[in-house]
Amino acid sequence: MPKREAEAVAVFLGLTVITVGWWVLAFWPTGAPTSELLERTRDVCFGTSATGLPDTAGWLALVLQPTILFGLYFIIMGQAFEDGVRAVLERRTGRVLVGVYVVLLFAGLSGVGARVANASDLLSAGSTSVAAGALDAYPQIDRVAPEFVLVDQFGEALSLGRFRGRPVMVTFAFGHCKTVCPAVVHDVNAARRRVPESNAAVVVISLDPWRDLPSRLTHMAEQWELGEDSYAVSGPVADVEAALDAWQVPRARDTNTGDIVHPRLVYLVDGEGVIAYAVTGGVDQMVGLLGRM
Repeated sequence: MPKREAEAVAVFLGLTVITVGWWVLAFWPTGAPTSELLERTRDVCFGTSATGLPDTAGWLALVLQPTILFGLYFIIMGQAFEDGVRAVLERRTGRVLVGVYVVLLFAGLSGVGARVANASDLLSAGSTSVAAGALDAYPQIDRVAPEFVLVDQFGEALSLGRFRGRPVMVTFAFGHCKTVCPAVVHDVNAARRRVPESNAAVVVISLDPWRDLPSRLTHMAEQWELGEDSYAVSGPVADVEAALDAWQVPRARDTNTGDIVHPRLVYLVDGEGVIAYAVTGGVDQMVGLLGRM
């Protein structure tokens, strides 16, 4: 194979490796051992949507950058690449390698599709419409909400008493969670937007005070798209654990990996500081119950 054609094929393979690495960074499942540095890198490069996948700007970067790179490549080296591929296909070994390349590319795209579909299903889970009769029969708790004093993303002490006179949606999540947590926080935000007249506040209490240090709360609040009157809170491990116990939050932490198993759980607290409902469903259920408070 002439030198120019060999160089064209080599450059194409190099661009492919860079693109695959870029997409692996964006979509490889984040298991418990995933480092905080990797998660921060992923968030800086692609952003993080409510599904735990890249946000709109991240998708544009993932699609546009390779498109521009390969477009320029084919403008400059298109003919040499075509001649190089033709030369590769003339050999049996070359045809096998091209076949392996195509299979791996298809498998990678299928994996990305499965990740996106799974995240979308998780996000929409429990978002079916809730009949009025079901809301009438929904059990009320009527238990005084446990007080807490923790630190919010602004570095200030935050207590439940600050919100006396208005409803509060209290939920539980942690920064390294990429499945249940983004979905439940998304649902809480969406429910509050649909009932603006409720003037409800949102408080997200960390399940992982070991890693969700107060210095990380600003990043977490941005990641979860918490807006005005929405707070991510953490603090000393003993204080957070005491608050979680008082709120009767089921959880199990793997001390080796730091991963935490927990349910979807949102408490709706009324303006008198009384827990009215405990919700495990989706947006429609929260909207209906907020409207009854």
